Amino acid sequence: MCGFVAVYTHTAAAGSSSARSESSAAEESNTGSDLCRQLERSLELIKHRGPDGCDVWVNAEATAGLGHCRLAINDTSPSGSQPLHSADGQIHAVVIGEIYEYDELRRYCEGIGYTFGGRSDSELVLALYSIHGALGLFRHLRGEFSFVIVDEREHARKVIAARDRFGIKPLFWTVQQGRVLFAAEAKAFLGLGWTPAWDAESIAT
Repeated sequence: MCGFVAVYTHTAAAGSSSARSESSAAEESNTGSDLCRQLERSLELIKHRGPDGCDVWVNAEATAGLGHCRLAINDTSPSGSQPLHSADGQIHAVVIGEIYEYDELRRYCEGIGYTFGGRSDSELVLALYSIHGALGLFRHLRGEFSFVIVDEREHARKVIAARDRFGIKPLFWTVQQGRVLFAAEAKAFLGLGWTPAWDAESIAT
């Protein structure tokens, strides 16, 4: 089944890495540690979705973080663990579900020159996005899936979240204190500091 959580803050920390003071770097490190703990708490709430291991990733600025709990099926080796990372360390992803036509798509990506890190069908999301970008990814992708991609390349800093067109695999999202939160189950948001509240306007109408 698998599960994931993700956090993305659009505004990066001010200043370049070379210009940051030691004190600001320490603060940033603490922020990163805090985000790691939040992601771990979130995964604890949905660990029933993936009993074969959990892991998290947070970027250097602590503006993005991904967490994944794994039910190992196609690739039971450590190479099938998530979050997934591109070879250059600039693109990161968490994926749940099943990608159809795995063998054909893998051969296609390898023919273009992409090198896979393992045998998981989830890695096809990372491969196709790396090769074609978002539009090309969705033209090739078939299956029942849900995912979040964080692209940290300088010319294309963005987050992409999507699910299959029938919603077979879940994708929940909300905005909290300037952050966009994503998860495979809504209750995972509780571990990120989100507090549920009644929507009075919806109730009234």
